Order: sequence, then structure tokens, then C-alpha cells
Amino acid sequence: MIFNYNKKIKIALISLLIIVIIGLVWFLLYDRSRTKDLRVVNQAQTLATALEQYYDKFNAYPQISEVDVNSIKLIGNQGINKSSEFAYYRSQGEFARSATLLSSGTDYVIKFELKNKWPVWQLIDSGGECRLTTNILISCKQSK
Repeated sequence: MIFNYNKKIKIALISLLIIVIIGLVWFLLYDRSRTKDLRVVNQAQTLATALEQYYDKFNAYPQISEVDVNSIKLIGNQGINKSSEFAYYRSQGEFARSATLLSSGTDYVIKFELKNKWPVWQLIDSGGECRLTTNILISCKQSK
């Protein structure tokens, strides 16, 4: 009895349901992308904090040419990816997005990309390239 509607109303209700489902899927995908952005920023900050702790102990950052951060499994008192008694950083799995690390001994740069707009990091219209540098300073440039 309750579903005894005419054909036009049934089509309208089905159309409305489809629109709601499409909207929900879009929202979930967009939210997942923003979550990945926040996760890569957090991961880069964790790595930078470890580099700062290393610097506090040895008065220099570990030297490394530009590498994918996913290749860094350990930063310890013996350096990067060397067996150590003390670990400043231990990889917790893959970074959410691709990122690289370059360290000269006197400074470092972690480069990564954000896909969404983040006014707090000067990404007003869309995502862009970001750099986390010595003293855990983040700066971003809008993609063109």
C-alpha cells in the first residue's frame, strides 16, 4: 500500500536517490584526499622532528642526497638506515603521498605535494608543492 505510487513519482524518487548516492560518494572521495594531505604533513613533521633531535645531539643533520622518504627506515645515533642503539625515527609504513628528503648536514628539506586547497599554507585555489625545512618550517607554492 505504501509503495502504491504512480510511475512519475517512482522515477522522481529513484532519481533523487541516485543524486544523493553520487553526492555521498563525491564527498567521501574528497574527504579521503584531504585526509591524505593531513597525513603526509604529519608524517613529514614527524621525520623533521627526528632530524631536529639528531641535530640537538650531534650538532649536525645526517647527510643524505635527495631520496624518497619511504627508503628511510631508521634514523639512529649511527645515521640513516644504520643499526643503532638509539632511534630518533623509525618508519611507520609508507608516506601517504610521495615525498623526498635532502640533507646537507647544516640544513634539510622535505618536499611533498598537497592535492587540496589549504589557506593556512597559502594554497588558496588548489593544491601545490610544499617544503618542510630546517626548524620544521612549512612553506607551500600554489600549483599552476
